[in-house]
Amino acid sequence: MTKTEAGNTVIYKPGGGLRVMLTISFALLLIFLANAVAGSIWLASRSLYGDAAVFLVMFGLGAVLIMLNAIFLFAASHVEVRMETEKCVMTLPNWRGPTPLFPYTQMQIPYKDIAAVETRSEIYHYFMLPVAVHASSFVRKDGKRYTLGYMRESSEDHAVPYREIADELARRAGVGVNYRGVVAGGARARAIMNDEPDWETATLDEAKIAELRSKETAFMKTAAVLFIAFVVVGLAFQIIKLTGAV
Repeated sequence: MTKTEAGNTVIYKPGGGLRVMLTISFALLLIFLANAVAGSIWLASRSLYGDAAVFLVMFGLGAVLIMLNAIFLFAASHVEVRMETEKCVMTLPNWRGPTPLFPYTQMQIPYKDIAAVETRSEIYHYFMLPVAVHASSFVRKDGKRYTLGYMRESSEDHAVPYREIADELARRAGVGVNYRGVVAGGARARAIMNDEPDWETATLDEAKIAELRSKETAFMKTAAVLFIAFVVVGLAFQIIKLTGAV
């Protein structure tokens, strides 16, 4: 994250390190996809249809990963929040739950037009994995709500510190930050299609929250290992099959 201060103006935007990491992972996934397509065609031309089908499956999984990578790479290159003396100027995506989708909107709002700054925790399921995210939003005096952004609650390293932005926006607007509790977000894919839960959604009880957060802690490490293993083993499989079929 890059935070720039000049007088009473503060600018928040993702740091260059995040963009470099996402660019590298995008390039690696692109190589993975190209190799999967070329390998599938080459194996099929030699009547090795079973191996070619495996390559196509790997291509499908890789395509999903590279699409998500591209979405977050675009966000890391374009999101910006500029807090000036009298107003806030923002370039934000159309958040669909914790996914920053298109179109992006550039808006500016005077602090005097902000009625409330509200945050809450939302628990989504990525397949079977529950993931808790912190959502920050503000409400204009005409009642329209805007989502500032999301942060993973279990992570210390954030691309954009939306919680800090919400605090600063509330301070400048002269309103307090209202925390609305924890709600179930459902499946992440469903949020992409149907948007985040309504802000009047009933909150979860403490026992359910503790259970879901415990599962997240246990499964996140496993998910990271599986992702790395998928790319490494997939590339190794491609190399072995292609060299063996020569």
